[in-house]
Amino acid sequence: MEAHKHGSEYVFEKRSQADVGGVYSGRWVQVISRWVATVYRKPAPLPETGY
Repeated sequence: MEAHKHGSEYVFEKRSQADVGGVYSGRWVQVISRWVATVYRKPAPLPETGY
């Protein structure tokens, strides 16, 4: 997972891949699928200490 700061937000990216193969109707079929899940999150506020 990659994380980086973009302005005042944090951006997390998870890159995934799946490879699948098998026989379908007497023929070998192979598929590769890739995707990226991106999560944007604002930073959490700092706790108040009372000072």
